[in-house]
Amino acid sequence: MSTRRLKVPFSSAFFSAASSKETYGRGAFVLHVRLQYLTQEEAQNIDVELMGPVCGFSVDQLQHVVVGGWAGGQLMELAGLSCATAIAKVFPTHHNVLVIAGPGNKYPLFLPGGTGGDGLVCARHLLLFGYQPTIHYPKRTDKDLRLRFTSTVSCVSDVPVVQNLVKQCEYMGIPFIDQLPDRLEDYNLIVDAIFGFSFKPESGRLRETEVPIASIDIPSGWDVEKGDSAGVGVKEPQLLVSLTAPKLATRSFRKEHWLGGRFVPPSLEKKYELNLPAYPVTDVVVRLPPPS
Repeated sequence: MSTRRLKVPFSSAFFSAASSKETYGRGAFVLHVRLQYLTQEEAQNIDVELMGPVCGFSVDQLQHVVVGGWAGGQLMELAGLSCATAIAKVFPTHHNVLVIAGPGNKYPLFLPGGTGGDGLVCARHLLLFGYQPTIHYPKRTDKDLRLRFTSTVSCVSDVPVVQNLVKQCEYMGIPFIDQLPDRLEDYNLIVDAIFGFSFKPESGRLRETEVPIASIDIPSGWDVEKGDSAGVGVKEPQLLVSLTAPKLATRSFRKEHWLGGRFVPPSLEKKYELNLPAYPVTDVVVRLPPPS
């Protein structure tokens, strides 16, 4: 495991959202002194442990419901709900949303950091929150819609998790489009669930658009430790929803930064010295302060 760590102290001017009137609005900043920023290796190792036999968060564990193809991964579900919740808090009036979902979270092998499945779950919850999401999803085959897990996780067979997530969205009437729209400005908000930190995309038009972007975990194309140093990622988003713990590249991020995924076991938090902030009451997201 990498020994590189960054612990950033927050100003004492920030205070707990649990006692704030803003708890159920956009949320107050939460005071936490030594929040851990993760390297790529640490982020991947934590994902693997969460889905391993000890923590037991497996992709095929949820019960199936006959109508609508309901099945999916616990972590994807919690991550997607977290993202939709943060979006609803920060962009309460930006209802016409384009969700750009990459080709699955962990295809063809378990590759922590992909955010495509999280984006599909996010779109479904946005619809339930009263938004009008459209999903841009690349043309896909049945093979593309299945995840394969290595022996480092809890199963070694193909699991149609992403296929089921697509079915859920289709069943709820969320439109899918194969091509990126010519006019991105027809949308109020773009959700960047393209690739996350495991891939290096050329992000083209998402560097130039004036439409605000909400990125899941790490803006697509950014290096998880160096940020967009290569100049190939999406533009700096208006909202970043970090999952599990913020990544090293976001240590200087000064726009809306929220932490989602209230699922980290205390033993894992202690092992990696994550020092996570307290979530307000029953919220699944917490707003992080800008660096001091």
